[in-house]
Amino acid sequence: MFPDPNPVTFVLATSTATIFAGATNQDFVCTGRGPTSSTYRYTISDSHFIDMTIGHQYGKRNRYTVRFTESELVADPINPSVNSLKTSTAYVVVDRSLLGAGTNQTKLLNALGVFLLTTTTEDASMVAVLNGET
Repeated sequence: MFPDPNPVTFVLATSTATIFAGATNQDFVCTGRGPTSSTYRYTISDSHFIDMTIGHQYGKRNRYTVRFTESELVADPINPSVNSLKTSTAYVVVDRSLLGAGTNQTKLLNALGVFLLTTTTEDASMVAVLNGET
C-alpha cells in the first residue's frame, strides 16, 4: 500500500501559466482503502478536488490502474442558480499476462510518458490527442 498521506503532488504552476490558482502544495490524503484499490484526495478548494485511485485486478490477466479524476462544482451554464459537478478523468492501465513483467513493460510506460510530456512545444502531443488527432 502507498503511504497516507501520499507524497504525489501536482505541478501547480508552469513557466507560462498557473494551473490551479491559489492551490497550495499538499499531499493526497487517503479517502478509501480496499483489498485491491485505494483512493486519495487532493483538495484545491471546498468545491474543487482531484481523486487518485490506484487499483489492481487479478485473473486470466493482471491489470494495474492509476486514475486521476478532477471534480469541480460549477454554476450550470443554462441555469446559473444551480450548481453542477464538472469532472474529467485521465488514467493509465497496464494489462499483462500471468507470465510476469519484464524490462520492456517499464520501457513501454517510459515511452508513453515521453510521448505525452516531452515535446518541442509544451503539451503539444496531449493537446493534439485532446483535439481528436490520431
